[in-house]
Amino acid sequence: MLQKWDRFCYDIYDAAAFAKVWYALLDGEILHVKVGVGACPAPNDQTDENISRLAQLPAPFGTSMLFGLADQDGFLFWRKPIRLAKSKSAEIVDYIELPAGGGAPIEVGYTQSSRTLMHLAEYGCIARWPYDQEYIILLWRHPNTAPKRVACDPGQERGHA
Repeated sequence: MLQKWDRFCYDIYDAAAFAKVWYALLDGEILHVKVGVGACPAPNDQTDENISRLAQLPAPFGTSMLFGLADQDGFLFWRKPIRLAKSKSAEIVDYIELPAGGGAPIEVGYTQSSRTLMHLAEYGCIARWPYDQEYIILLWRHPNTAPKRVACDPGQERGHA
């Protein structure tokens, strides 16, 4: 969710956003699941390598990557139902199933905590693949009453494979 980048320090806004996300996660307001990638993200300028690594996601997951100047690096989607964990404190207390055909914006590498909050407010979800992690963590606000939804495979809507 929050990852210190290079020589930049956190400010009070990053700290507040970090605390808000973690509180919601530990209070059961945000569901979560880890999706194994099997490799850490490559640097930003190696987009083809990151796309290749993400092509190895386990079923039912897939991605449609944009990279560049978009509000997100792409989208994580699933074609079959998935189960997300609900936590209270540091323990998983329940599992909630999301239906097939869902998706979430994905951020690869470093991202500001304010962007994480923006995605949670706008879409009710975010998928994060931080540097030095071999998995994506999908965060899903529960209940998700966000104004926007991501289609199962947003790349197909734009003519991408």
